[in-house]
Amino acid sequence: MKYVLFCCFTMLGCFHLLGQNAPKNKNQLLERQRELRTEIRELNALRSRVNIDSRDVLTNLEEINLKINKLNELIDINTQQIRVNDSLIVVLENQEASQQEKLDQLKDNYASVIQATYKSKVDQYAWMMILFSKNFIQGYKRSQYLQHYVSNRRNIKNEIELRTLSLKVKVDSLRTIQQATKDLDNAQKERRNDLQNDEFRQKLLQRSFERQEKKLVNQINQKRELDDQLELEIQTLVKQVVASNNDDPINFGGDFHTFKGKLPWPVEEAVVIRKFGRQYHPIVPTIIIENLGITIATKPNSLVRSVFDGKVVSILSFRGSNYSVLIQHGKYITVYKNIVDLKVGSGDVVDAQQVIGSAFTNQKTRRASFTFSLFEETEAKNPIYWLRKRS
Repeated sequence: MKYVLFCCFTMLGCFHLLGQNAPKNKNQLLERQRELRTEIRELNALRSRVNIDSRDVLTNLEEINLKINKLNELIDINTQQIRVNDSLIVVLENQEASQQEKLDQLKDNYASVIQATYKSKVDQYAWMMILFSKNFIQGYKRSQYLQHYVSNRRNIKNEIELRTLSLKVKVDSLRTIQQATKDLDNAQKERRNDLQNDEFRQKLLQRSFERQEKKLVNQINQKRELDDQLELEIQTLVKQVVASNNDDPINFGGDFHTFKGKLPWPVEEAVVIRKFGRQYHPIVPTIIIENLGITIATKPNSLVRSVFDGKVVSILSFRGSNYSVLIQHGKYITVYKNIVDLKVGSGDVVDAQQVIGSAFTNQKTRRASFTFSLFEETEAKNPIYWLRKRS
């Protein structure tokens, strides 16, 4: 039994040492790998539902850039995992060979003992050896010798069984890792093929963008200015809400902060196409954008739901844009921007997962998106850390 425990700890040590050589923690890599697979799958699903309009260069190019980045990251993670697996396979193969050699030696020794026992007929005449001893001391010594002889033979047999079991565990582990590596290799081929196709489409879109760059950059700047003004108006409303409720904070459904990392997504299918914070524009890197939330692409006409119990404290429609809905949850406020077909009004109390409206869908391209923001009092927080992991 001690030997099996030793083998287990040895294998764990190998995993640990190999994990230290990896750029990231193994669990983090696997988690990010699952996230990327989900995001790529959902991005492909969303793209299959839209009308690919060659004139919608900006959106097409932004989406293809996003997918290429995710594919490259996933390929990189798969490569790291394959390297770790290859190193582990070498370790296990060496351990398997060593274990097999020791097992063969034990079997040979056991066979020799059994053969010697048979020839000497120790088992058959053991009682006679004791019975015909010259005296009690000799009988006792012969009895002790026979017990030791039988015990030693039994120990060899037990060690053979334990080493056989340990070897089977190693072989099974080796086969499992080899199959996993083979699956990763096949996945890499598929991902690289997808990447090659998307990079070809990216070049075509980039050429189209360059032909009308001045016009498209102006569109980007105009949209950015409108977004900045809308974000400023939302921040002003958030400050007003916080100031007016300092003496009587609203609290629904328990403490909002205890649900960090557990909040449901506001839509069933979601791909984050614009992350939180200050960042370069994905197509024109000379343009800086500030996103106080995360911009989410979803399927056309998707219902948008409140992520927590709360109260609708404001509904904003700014200069002909779609609605922005502010919902207060104690000292926290969530904001849903680019909403149509409202189902709630200012002052309404809403439950978690209650529909508040629909994500705006461009009827020409069938693309749907909205922005989700989260404030702790007046400070914008990254919503991605508050929403539950997607798999």
